[in-house]
Amino acid sequence: VSAVRALFVAVLSTAVVVSALPAAAAGGSANELQGQGSGRVPVDGATFNDPSSSAAAQNRIIAYLNDMIDQTPAGETIRITQYNFTCGSTVDKIIRAYKRGVNIQIVVNDRVLGNNVSNSPLYQRLRKLLGTNTSKPSFFVACKRGCRGKGALHTKFVTITKVKTSAGPRTNLIFTASGNITCGWATGRQYNDQYAIVGRADLSQSFN
Repeated sequence: VSAVRALFVAVLSTAVVVSALPAAAAGGSANELQGQGSGRVPVDGATFNDPSSSAAAQNRIIAYLNDMIDQTPAGETIRITQYNFTCGSTVDKIIRAYKRGVNIQIVVNDRVLGNNVSNSPLYQRLRKLLGTNTSKPSFFVACKRGCRGKGALHTKFVTITKVKTSAGPRTNLIFTASGNITCGWATGRQYNDQYAIVGRADLSQSFN
């Protein structure tokens, strides 16, 4: 218990110090940070949503991920693997990132591509934009049998090679979560967690 309490105090202290830094002193002027979302600084640790609370509390995980997509500069790569993917806000940010030169690689479960699936238009939109050729820097793939055998693709993680933040660049980001990127289900109906790991090139390579 004492170790957990000490870790909590350390993380909280770091967050307070980072939030107190002015943008210019922390690694970029206001002009340099335009178009980079909130300038959020990712750190190792967990984020939890609360479906029983406010909209902001329900969407903590999605908001965190959306900020990271906004802060990914041209030439970097975002890789996403999910069972299901229904957040229109995240799709919009992915499309904007792609149009500014970010490589986008998405893998989902093919079971959610049926005509009766409400998010099918989102998938069609992404597939049309990114294509399905996995030899290219960007693609959208629907896995059959998990892409590797029996069963379904159920893993849920995002990796990002680099983001710009108010405290300077951060590289080799991993976000692994209990829930899918499903606005409504994973936000307002389920309790979920997302764990961030920053700066681990070896672990990022393993996930990729």
